[in-house]
Amino acid sequence: MSIAELIALAAVRSGKRQKAMAEEMGHSDSTRLSKLSSGRLAADASEIVYLAEAAELPPIETLASIESERHPELAQVWEKVIAQQHAETKKLPEGSSLSWRKRRDSNPR
Repeated sequence: MSIAELIALAAVRSGKRQKAMAEEMGHSDSTRLSKLSSGRLAADASEIVYLAEAAELPPIETLASIESERHPELAQVWEKVIAQQHAETKKLPEGSSLSWRKRRDSNPR
């Protein structure tokens, strides 16, 4: 999946315009997502995760997909991350299918 495809899917599934999503990500530049989509800027991990959640996609797998596309030489690293995540998910006790966001939000810092 490309970042442009992710941005388009996030807009459709969230029902938000790119400007609104950029503002939610904390960017004052309302054209940020347009620049990401066109390749003039590179998205950072937090932007990819935000867009994945808006697109109702698994954040880590989406991040891995986009990073593997941008840096094919590192695709094996991302494959290991995904394999490890899947192995850890299988270890969760029955009924503990908390979403990534719920686990994050329930973590007292």
